[in-house]
Amino acid sequence: TRSPVGKNLPPSPSTVPSPLPRSCWLVKTEPGELSIDDMKHDVDQRKTTPWDGVRNTRARNFLMQMSLGDDVVIYHSSISPPGVAGFATIARTHYPDDTCLNPASPYVDKKAIAKGGKHNWKMVDLAFARKADVFVTLDTLRATPAMKDALLRKCARLSVMPLTAVQFAGIRKLAVKLS
Repeated sequence: TRSPVGKNLPPSPSTVPSPLPRSCWLVKTEPGELSIDDMKHDVDQRKTTPWDGVRNTRARNFLMQMSLGDDVVIYHSSISPPGVAGFATIARTHYPDDTCLNPASPYVDKKAIAKGGKHNWKMVDLAFARKADVFVTLDTLRATPAMKDALLRKCARLSVMPLTAVQFAGIRKLAVKLS
C-alpha cells in the first residue's frame, strides 16, 4: 500500500536505530501500487516510503510493535507467483494512517469518517535496503525448513507479520547471492 508522496526522513533523534536487537518483519505489497523498484526510486530521491492502508486489527497491532531499524522483507503479493522482492528497514515507527479518511482512497474506512475522523489505523515508513538478487517464490518459501512455522504459511492473507531471526536469515540466504 502506498501514499502518493514519500516522506523525507525527519532530522530527529527518533530516526536513530536502537542498539537493542532488531526484530524482523514481512510486509506484503501489491507491485502495481508499491513495488521494490518504487522503494528504490524513493531512496534515490532521499525519501522514505510510507506503508499505509492496513485495515486488519492483527496486522495493525504488528505495525505498532515495529521499532526503528527493524529488518523488513518486502513480499510482492497479488502477482503470479507471489514472493520476496527485496529488503527494507523501518525508518519511522507507527503514526496515524489518515488515508482511511480519504473517500477517494481504496483504503477508506467509512466507520472512521462516521466517527468524525477518530480511528486507530497506523502506518510506518520504510527505507529501501536492497532488491533481491533472486525473486523467492511462495512455493520456495514453503519448501524452506526455516519457514516451517512461519505465519506466512498459517495466515496467508495477513499483510504484515513477524519473522524470527532464523526465518529472516533463511529468506536472505535464498534471495541474496554472495559475490
